[in-house]
Amino acid sequence: MGSKRTLIPLSLTRHYAPNWDVWEGLREMVQNWHDGILQVYDQELITFDRENLKYMLKKDDSAVVEYEVTAIDWDNRTTTLGWLHYSKVDNRLTLINRNIGLHKKCLLLGYSKKPRCRDVIGQFGEGMKIGALALLRRGRLVTMETSEDRWRFELQEDENFGEEVLTVVVSERSSDVESDINFPKCPVKLERADTCTTISIQQGEWQEHVKRFLFLAPAANCVKTELGTLLLDKDLQGQLYVKSVWVQDLRKDDLKTGVDFCQLEVDRDRHAVPHPSEIDHHVSSMWVRALERRPDLAGHYYMLVEDDKCRDVKYANLYNTQSTAMLMADQFAQRHGDTSFPVVNTMALGELQKVKDELNKNIVSCNKTLYEILQKSGRHLSVEEALADSRATKKKKVAINSPKLSDEQRDALEHTVRLVQTADPDFRSSWVDIIQTQQLEGPGWHGSRIDVPYWMLDLEMVHNFGRLCAQGTTKCMCREVRLCHALLELRRPHIKRTGGRSNDPMMLFVLNKLALQECHRAPPFCTASHQQGRPVDAVATHKDCVDREDQLQARVIALEVRLSTS
Repeated sequence: MGSKRTLIPLSLTRHYAPNWDVWEGLREMVQNWHDGILQVYDQELITFDRENLKYMLKKDDSAVVEYEVTAIDWDNRTTTLGWLHYSKVDNRLTLINRNIGLHKKCLLLGYSKKPRCRDVIGQFGEGMKIGALALLRRGRLVTMETSEDRWRFELQEDENFGEEVLTVVVSERSSDVESDINFPKCPVKLERADTCTTISIQQGEWQEHVKRFLFLAPAANCVKTELGTLLLDKDLQGQLYVKSVWVQDLRKDDLKTGVDFCQLEVDRDRHAVPHPSEIDHHVSSMWVRALERRPDLAGHYYMLVEDDKCRDVKYANLYNTQSTAMLMADQFAQRHGDTSFPVVNTMALGELQKVKDELNKNIVSCNKTLYEILQKSGRHLSVEEALADSRATKKKKVAINSPKLSDEQRDALEHTVRLVQTADPDFRSSWVDIIQTQQLEGPGWHGSRIDVPYWMLDLEMVHNFGRLCAQGTTKCMCREVRLCHALLELRRPHIKRTGGRSNDPMMLFVLNKLALQECHRAPPFCTASHQQGRPVDAVATHKDCVDREDQLQARVIALEVRLSTS
């Protein structure tokens, strides 16, 4: 004898949400089951560790597929939170939740307690109802045993409206359930606090759709980040997931990597709501985080960055760190050679040829994203910097060797070095090259060498540039002071001092006064430099000459190596 039954018509007509089909119905039911697992976890937060929450495939044979969900508590005891059971014989899916009892309020549209639980997927309070409707339209059985009731979802005509609507047939949950043909037998023994959902679904449909739940079919190759997980399996390319449930195929929209977002706004139909650029920003950031964890992915990532259309790294230049940019610089060198020079591919052909001729290097055109990442690595100069460096190097070919300087000019140069050393003891005269320039340029620093233009040792030119001494002075220090000031400006980043501005006239006058005071207590070398017509004691500068010779020899060797490889 059957128990009393009550009909609860819901305000959903047969044709509501017409785009929902078997997948959408199955998605909502499995999603609800998964959310129930997480809800039990949250209720037992002290007991269970999320990292120990396991979805284990216990059986997969010709008759049945069975998953068991377990968690390990702090006493290292394993507790079962639920099961998923698919019978290949009956074409029936059974979803069992431990300690989740649903009440009739859950049949109300919009009613849901899920937002109170973290990580749950459902949020609108209507997924289960619309999912059941979609399955019923396809002639599928949908039943639930929960709390004190048994629910059977049907399509029945509502006499008040003359329309077929989703109707729930509610009966009392009792021990004679096995005798009720309307409710299939549950494969596990149910407690009163458990919920069992049964759905009829074809085996081919199940095999196709089970892959869309990552907690049941996890990726073999993936990288977890704070924003979500990158899915690197080939069959997951371009697939968008949110909280481990499939949302959309974005391969036609040029997404190359599968992604599973921890958080992303989706609508009732689980379509991604954000603007596409928001997704692109998320994936670009995820890839950089993944690369920091998995440097072995650098080759794959480089190929993505090379692709102008790839959405995965559309904003990679914004998120790359110097360490990940260095990985890209390594990949660039492996593919094009250590001496290759990257330029942005928007450069005009005429300008490109000019750069190639002047730098005499293998020029590689890169998209803007890759170019900016290589710049961030610090290993490659910009075109402007490289040209300036090349032109500065070429100036050294017309350098005036210091032996050709007059004794008086050498004295002025060595005196300048001594003055610089009062503020910068590490400074060495062996760093200095004297070069001929076509204009009144200041000293420049190139690598480990400092170029001092010849005009700064010409007393008459320095006076014309801006006199610092009084009229009629027979032995002034204009050159020493102006050159000292210029060299200290170059060395500013290496000297622990603050304040001061470039080319400040008052600073030059102060420096001039200090230089004169310094000379009164200078060592013998400084005294000798003041004696008219007397060259500097060669013994006093021997070490500087040796240092300079060693540096020049090293530079010759480096240039020969560069020529042999270019």
